[in-house]
Amino acid sequence: DPLITFVAASVIGGFICRVLQIPPLVGVLWIAIVWNNVPYVGYLTSGILPEVKVVASRLGLTVVLLRAGFSTNWKALQPIWKNASLLALFAVLLEGGIHTVL
Repeated sequence: DPLITFVAASVIGGFICRVLQIPPLVGVLWIAIVWNNVPYVGYLTSGILPEVKVVASRLGLTVVLLRAGFSTNWKALQPIWKNASLLALFAVLLEGGIHTVL
């Protein structure tokens, strides 16, 4: 049942994205938000194990980040590569520091 629900949701989601003319990446983010807020009770979600939900969420996040990275215009980033690198490094260091303290 969960596999059929997953496939049906992806087909319906793709159709909705085409009808609303929104980028598929926005649709993936919207579905991820909905997916993480679905309770574990009910006929359609009762067979989804928490471990499967975690793996599916992380895989979806990885796909979103990869697709966003592959669509980055690197020539447009060349003039500001120092600022972008510092911003990325700052975020990594800040998160690492917070996880170290906590």
